[in-house]
Formats: sequence, structure tokens, C-alpha cells
Amino acid sequence: MGGTEGFTGSTDSALGFFDSAAWLSIRAWLMTTGLNILLAIVIAAAGFILAHVAAKVITRTLGKTHLDLSLVAFLATAARILIIVLGLITALGKLGIPTTSIITAFASCAVAIGLAMQSSLGNIAGGMFLLITRPLSTGDTVEVDGEVGTVKKIDIVSTVLVTPDNRQVIVPNGQLVNKTIKNFSREELRRLDLTASVAYSADILRAKQVISETVKKNPLVLPEPEPTVAVTEHGASAIIFAVRPWCKAGDYWTLRFQLEEQLKLDLDAAGIEIPYNKLDVYVKQ
Repeated sequence: MGGTEGFTGSTDSALGFFDSAAWLSIRAWLMTTGLNILLAIVIAAAGFILAHVAAKVITRTLGKTHLDLSLVAFLATAARILIIVLGLITALGKLGIPTTSIITAFASCAVAIGLAMQSSLGNIAGGMFLLITRPLSTGDTVEVDGEVGTVKKIDIVSTVLVTPDNRQVIVPNGQLVNKTIKNFSREELRRLDLTASVAYSADILRAKQVISETVKKNPLVLPEPEPTVAVTEHGASAIIFAVRPWCKAGDYWTLRFQLEEQLKLDLDAAGIEIPYNKLDVYVKQ
């Protein structure tokens, strides 16, 4: 009997607690503030999940387009950060924290950071412009501000070129978009512009024949468009021929080096003089 009475007493105490003012206060808090805290946690968690899903969708969708992977990664990261920030602001609003002041403070910080990082933001904008318009791509041979090199990497902030002597040239994208870019790899064919000089005493028709044969027998020279060999100038001490064969873009330098050497050998073999500047010195007694 004593055990039953003790149990009944405990039950009455518990029921009395649930009828007390303390429990009513706790329940009111749970139904208002507690519920808001729970909703805030749910919203924040949903924001993180949505940000992750959105980033994956953007990466998967844009990855199938012509956009550069660096730009795709940047857009995915930007979307993830934006969704997370919006989720956190919404969650804070559920907690009763004024979001207007948070947004104002966030905007003020963004403006201050933007002013302090004007050049960096300009480089980022330039990088996005390059990655969208694609005036150059990884592997292209280009000339930028007098520097010739192969594009090794295009980032959001800068572009890395590797010169023929294996130097790395890092060009900020903000500057790159404002400069003239010569892209030697975008077109399949290139024209090689050379000159050949012969003496005024030489038979220019014979010289033209020798030069034409030298050009056409090189296997890197394309038959179409047909190579051009023509007198282009009557120089101070020589007749100047323009030598303009066409080749594949990747064969440009190989062909140039071969023709520069072979033209000299073939003109010498034909007995055609290649003039050079001479200086006569007279000694007055």
C-alpha cells in the first residue's frame, strides 16, 4: 500500500507541475521562441543543403557548355556563398533579429571591401570576360604587350604565359582585357613573311626561280594558297624579294628556320650573290 501511495504522490506532483505557472511559462516559450529557434535551425540547414545542391547543378550543367572550367567553378562557388548568406539572414530574421540592419551592415562591408580591392575585382571581372568570350584558350600561342608565349593557365584573377625560353609571364586579367591580343593558334593556317636579297648584278628572273623552287620543295609549305615570290623593293644595295609561303600554324617556326637556311644555300649554289653592306676606307697620304 505504501508503494502505491508513493507512486500516486509522484504522479500528482508531476501533474501539478504541468499545471503550474512555471510549466505554462516554459510551454509558452517553447511555442514561441523555441519554435522560432527550431525553424531558424531548419532554415539554416536547408540553406546549406540547397547551396550544395545548387553548386553541383551549376557545375554539372555549365560543365557541358563551352564555358571554361575555371569560370564554372567560380560561378558555382559564388552561388553557394550567396545561398548560404541568404539562408543565414532568413534564419536570423526568424530569431527576431532585425535583418535590415544586418543587410545594411553587410552591404557597407561589401562596399568597403570593394573599394579596397578595386584592382582585384577588376581582375576578376576581366577573368570572367576572358573565360566567357574566350579570345584565347589554354595551349594557344599569343602575343600580349610584346611578350610571345603559350597560354598555360587562365584563372579568374590572372593568365599565365610560358615563353619559348621557358619563362613564366603572369598577366593580370584586368590589364589583359585592355591590351591587344595576337592569337597565333586560333586559325589553322599561317603565312610566313620572309625577305631575300640579291645583288643588282644578278639575274632577277633566275633568282626568282631559285627562290620559288626552294620554297615549293619544302614539305611543310602548303600548295594552296600558292606561295608568293615577288620583287618588293629596290633597296640601296640590293633587290628585295618578298617570300610568302603558307603553312600549318604548328609548323610556323620550323618552316621559318628551314627556309632561312635553305635560301642561302640554294642562292649560293646557283651563283647568285647575296649582297651585304661594305665599307671602303681610303687613307690619305
